[in-house]
Amino acid sequence: MGDAERRVVSPIRSVTTAPADEASFRFVYAADLQADAPQSEQAIRRMFDHAAERLPQPAWLFLAGDLTENGYNYTQWDRFFAAGEPLLGSCFTVLAQGNHDSDGDLDNHFPIRSEAEGIPFVYSFDCGCAHFIVLNTQYDAPEQLDRQAAWMERDLAAHRRRWNIVLLHKALYAATDHVDDADIDRLRGRLAPLFEAWGIDAVLMGHDHSFSRSFVHEGRNACVPASTEEGRQVFRSPAAPLYLVNGTGGISKWYHMIRYDASVLTRVSAAYEFIDRTSADYGRSLREQSFTLVEVTPQSLTFDTWFFRCDGQDPRRDERPPYRFDAVRIVR
Repeated sequence: MGDAERRVVSPIRSVTTAPADEASFRFVYAADLQADAPQSEQAIRRMFDHAAERLPQPAWLFLAGDLTENGYNYTQWDRFFAAGEPLLGSCFTVLAQGNHDSDGDLDNHFPIRSEAEGIPFVYSFDCGCAHFIVLNTQYDAPEQLDRQAAWMERDLAAHRRRWNIVLLHKALYAATDHVDDADIDRLRGRLAPLFEAWGIDAVLMGHDHSFSRSFVHEGRNACVPASTEEGRQVFRSPAAPLYLVNGTGGISKWYHMIRYDASVLTRVSAAYEFIDRTSADYGRSLREQSFTLVEVTPQSLTFDTWFFRCDGQDPRRDERPPYRFDAVRIVR
């Protein structure tokens, strides 16, 4: 890829297209890299390298928004792409637009045709035995959410597969201080009932910079029974979507829990009752980098989330090496 006349050409790369129907596959999921200063570039590179060590040939890479701190800053884009090599050059990238990502500059780097009229970066695709739907939480006015919801229902009516997974940026359910934000409340009120009605299996999100995981039904913890197998919690045919935020792959910030009034919010129980596990607490959060490896088979969905702490003084090394922070499997 490049401009041969100017002799600006990339190295030769190869990628593998999507697997056949019903085939199993694995992908890397990361969120809120927010490439900024040189230190952040090094931290993000560590995250990509650690992910690639554990999954050398992913089917694709999902980035849940906020690729850079400022979407108009092309120095930050250079740092993002430098940090992501070679993974960005060896597999397809799927992304959701975040609040730090500007429409035009994101489109310059990832020209994805939107399927919802007037709203960019709304699309769907099939991979193996799963169907994926990407929504844009930046467009959260009531008429924009109605438009996305109508498109999603048409899409699911035509393309449902064994597993159906939604990808987006702003988390509807997370254990941080975004819980009572007006935009989150608006998104949660419009989209959560839709996910439950259509039997969505998992919703992978970003925005909150801390890990959280929960099965939620009508705003409350669905209390899905679990067993333990090979160090993972295993959930069998849960009757609620799994909401997962895997934290941040960068070093910009970490959010934490707050006291909030659930009575004035939409579809959310008090005191984070809806959360099963989190890296956040009241007033503090685990300040480490993270990524998730996802495996999809006809029988199961597996989410292994890894944490590590890069050295703040020398991000080329780790203060704490990667360890598996959370591991869950959904079996049907």
